This record gives sequence, C-alpha cells and structure tokens, in this order.
Amino acid sequence: MSNTLRANPGAGQTSPMALSTRLYIGAVIAAGVLVLGTFAPRELPQPVLALTFLAARIVVSLFKLRLPLGDGQSTMSMAYVVDFAVIATAGADLAMVIAAVGVLVQCTVNVRRRQPWYRTAFSVATVVLAVRTAGLVWAAFGGSSEAMGFAAVAPLVAAAVPYFAINSGLVAAAIALSSGTSPVRCWRQHFLSTAPSVFAAAAVVAGIEIMMTRDAYLLLVATVVPM
Repeated sequence: MSNTLRANPGAGQTSPMALSTRLYIGAVIAAGVLVLGTFAPRELPQPVLALTFLAARIVVSLFKLRLPLGDGQSTMSMAYVVDFAVIATAGADLAMVIAAVGVLVQCTVNVRRRQPWYRTAFSVATVVLAVRTAGLVWAAFGGSSEAMGFAAVAPLVAAAVPYFAINSGLVAAAIALSSGTSPVRCWRQHFLSTAPSVFAAAAVVAGIEIMMTRDAYLLLVATVVPM
C-alpha cells in the first residue's frame, strides 16, 4: 500500500519471475503511468501550498515501519494522512503527484538494500491509482474544495475505502503471484489489519475540518502531528 504499504513484488525469488507476474506488474505500472500522464495538473495555482504539501509528504514518508511479508518485505508509513489532506484541499490530481513523489522517496531513501526498478515503479503506480480513485469517490460523495465541516466527513470516509482497497489489493495480488499463494489469503494475513490506520487518517482529517476554518497550512499541521 502506499502510504500505507510499500511491497516488494517478487521478493525472495531466486529464479526469474513467472510470466503472469511480469504481465501483472507491467499492467499496473502502465496503468499508473497512463493515469499520471493524463491527469497530472499542468498548472499550480498555489505553488507554495503545493510545495508545502510535497515537503510534508516526503518528511512523513521517511518515517516508516518495515513489515515482514514471507520472504519479502514491505514498508508502511503514515503519509496517507497527507494524501487525504491534499485531496480535501487541493484535489486528487495534485494529490496523486505528491503521493507518487512521496512513495518514490519511501522506496529509495533510507532503505536497507536497493530494490529493482520495477518494484519502485509498481509501488508508485499503486498509489497513483489509489489516490486518483479516492479522489473520484470523494467528488462523487459531494467532496470539493468548498466542502467544509461536517460536509467533508462522508466524502473523506468514502474515499478511504478505495484508497485502502486498491493499495492493499494490488500489492497483495503481486505478492501472491510471485509466491504462489492465494491473493485473498495474503491480503487477509498481511494487510487487513492495517485498514483501521487508513480510516483513522481520514477521520482525523475530517475531524480537523470540523473544528477549524479552511486554512490548508493549518490543516496540514493539525492532521500530521496527531497521526
């Protein structure tokens, strides 16, 4: 997951990946590149705010937990709270770009060993797809840059569902394919228990939205600190 979890599809293998695993990882990477290239914002109306969110995402991404997954390993950070804050204040297009950079940092900085490029690309692609889909659900439930207070609660909680499901589901499937196990079993064993933290992040952002006026900078500080 992203921020949420960063998995290493294919970790622990001593032989080349199976064709099905290669095709799956390639398809996810291609989808992520397509979505990022299509929806990435061409302009930044508030460049200072965007850079502030980016800096926060990178800093939080550096504080991560390493989780054992069979022969491989995944990392988890609390950076998804920043993703929800960006979605709520600046939209999903900017959020997915910031999330992608954050995951890139998480996968390449302060790591115990250098990972193959496709693992990093896969991790970036999963968070791009997760954030973009979460943004669509956010908007479908009435979320917008004008939504404030209690009006932001339902959209944020709803957005957390696809964010978690896509992040964890894509990674679990990759691990299952590379290890010959059941994707559902892998997801339940390694990822289901992390769901509360994702929904807690959405709840914290929603709670802060209720208690304060819409100041994006204050929202960022107020959400990152408790998480």
